[in-house]
Amino acid sequence: MRRVAFASHGNLCIGLKDSVDLISGKAVEIETIAAFTDDIPLEQKVAAFFSTVTEGEEVLVFTDLLGGSVNRAFLPYAERTGVFVVTGMFLGLVLETILLPEPLTTASIEAAIERAKAGVTGMWNIHALASDDDE
Repeated sequence: MRRVAFASHGNLCIGLKDSVDLISGKAVEIETIAAFTDDIPLEQKVAAFFSTVTEGEEVLVFTDLLGGSVNRAFLPYAERTGVFVVTGMFLGLVLETILLPEPLTTASIEAAIERAKAGVTGMWNIHALASDDDE
């Protein structure tokens, strides 16, 4: 079984979950950890999430900012077998990665990251992209 969590500074994770649920038809159950929105310390929220993870479960976590406090809160858990922490909450990447077949591997996640990077472009390039498609 795979557990998926989105974690962010504030409510970004909740909005992302809403978009993923809308597009995927709620194909995957997603848990959210919104940091600094209440009096519960972030580390306590992260520990509570991992306390519910059972042995043998895959854990896929998306955090919002490389090196940020939310990302750093997950690093102690990232060394566990079957735990994958990805920073960068890009909708295309999230959709592709959460729908990857089990078991996850670092190689399959890295390939999804590379494909997602291709989807990040300035729209001033749209004419060049459209011309390439026409050929």
